[in-house]
Amino acid sequence: MIPSKRAGQGGKRRFHPSFPPVYVEELANDDSLPWERVFLADSAKGPIYADTKCVRCVSYKNSFSGKSQRTRLTVSDKEIWLYIRKHEDGSIKYFVLNAPADIDRCELDWACVMRWPIEQCFKCKSHLGMADYETQTYCAWERHMLFVMMAHFFTVMIQLSLKKTSAD
Repeated sequence: MIPSKRAGQGGKRRFHPSFPPVYVEELANDDSLPWERVFLADSAKGPIYADTKCVRCVSYKNSFSGKSQRTRLTVSDKEIWLYIRKHEDGSIKYFVLNAPADIDRCELDWACVMRWPIEQCFKCKSHLGMADYETQTYCAWERHMLFVMMAHFFTVMIQLSLKKTSAD
């Protein structure tokens, strides 16, 4: 990346790529970056293994400036991790993480596995009315969210109490 200063930005530096952008699909199909087989977690159906690639990169996006619809490149000056995972069925998912450069690879694997329970939790909360609020103050919104969390806690406790154990 080559830093450059633009007029009118008060000394703020912008980073422009010194090479054309590379899409995630290109990195996933690039043979020079090998897939690494890793153990992700134990599940009810057995251990979960996946092929992964981790790349340290800089993200950017195309944006349009004004009415002319002229494409402008917006580049972040902070490095991120691009985590690409290929599942057993051949589907490819990717994650962007803002973890430090010296993070252990096992922690990146763990962070990407932890998304699933969080997504399941929010899916359940949507059935409890998390997005069904009509408030005018922040205090009222907080109260609504508190009641949703209490309802979620109650349903989880009921679910755990009714769950059959291996002795049943």
